[in-house]
Amino acid sequence: MYQVDKILAEDADNDLILFSIKSGPRAFTALPLAAAKPMVGERAVVIGNPLGLEATVSDGIVSAQRELEKGITVLQVTSPISPGSSGSPVLNMRGEVIGVATFQLREGQNLNFAVPVALVKKLTPTGGEKIENISFADSKYQEDEDAYSRGLMYYNAKEYNLAIPEFQKAIEKEPANAELYFYLGMCCKEEHNTGAVEAFQKAIDLKPDYIDAHVNLGVVYINLSMYQKAAEVLREAVKLDPNYAEALLKLGLAYAMAKEFRAAVNVLKKAADINMDARAYYALGMSYVGLNMFSEGIKALDSSLDLDPELLESYVALGYALIGVKNWSRGIKVMNRAVVLDPQNPHVRYLLGFMYLGLKNFDAAERQQQILSQITDKDASKLSADLGNAISRFKR
Repeated sequence: MYQVDKILAEDADNDLILFSIKSGPRAFTALPLAAAKPMVGERAVVIGNPLGLEATVSDGIVSAQRELEKGITVLQVTSPISPGSSGSPVLNMRGEVIGVATFQLREGQNLNFAVPVALVKKLTPTGGEKIENISFADSKYQEDEDAYSRGLMYYNAKEYNLAIPEFQKAIEKEPANAELYFYLGMCCKEEHNTGAVEAFQKAIDLKPDYIDAHVNLGVVYINLSMYQKAAEVLREAVKLDPNYAEALLKLGLAYAMAKEFRAAVNVLKKAADINMDARAYYALGMSYVGLNMFSEGIKALDSSLDLDPELLESYVALGYALIGVKNWSRGIKVMNRAVVLDPQNPHVRYLLGFMYLGLKNFDAAERQQQILSQITDKDASKLSADLGNAISRFKR
């Protein structure tokens, strides 16, 4: 996740902006832009983050090229473009960008639209305006749109506190609209507002098969440490779609947090089979470790890190699994990679110290304990004391 730095160019008619990000020293390889227009019937893939569910892939075909008002041309695709995926790239099978996902007709099936990449190429960068100098609340569209549209604008801009009253206004006009309650719930969830539970539940009451409302209600219950209630809601989501990997993942997490590790393993194995997701393998590995099935846990966590080498949680879980099989040498290698990702993580330092202790390298273990004692984190002082006590016991 990277912060937007400057707005370099904009095309309000076609809902496009060109911006730069604060990426630091990291370099990126840009997706190639297609040189030719896509053919109707050509396969297309959308990679986006619908409703905060990262790196979601949906495929379909280019079903039409349509002229809208003011001479605006859009691509119609059958690849689902869910809320939150606006701005995602639409790719052909050569990995070239053919368009930018823009909107979906609320009443239609497979009526999803993208701005053609030719319009993206026309954006001409300028010196740019710093994002902190731009107030979304001052948008020229604010007075021209209804409460629902304003709510969506604020939601997509992550200004959730401003979106909440807009969705509430829209609900006053359309009290039977499940989608409005869903978006209200999403905003309340992001703001850690207790109204999230009520909003998602109302969306489900109005539309019992609203699977994303079930999933996000389950997430709210997980965040509230109400794991049994979360599992109950998420089981309903899985009933609606037994192959919905995100619902299976969240259900597995609810089971794992409730220490129902066997149930978690059963669900998470299916989630990982359906969608090779680093988070699913992480949760699966963590659940195996909870059952003291360390070899299986190591295998799952290795798969997680193969998919996402920067997922720190998987390094930590793998560290505990390697302690379980007393593989100190590999544990040191794994934890040293984790230190590169987050030198101030107390769990990483604790595990690295414990690995050195396993090899009776007391000096190296004491160095990690000293680093731990200097980290300002709520867990650091306890972990430092635990590591210090372990060092004392090993030295006897």
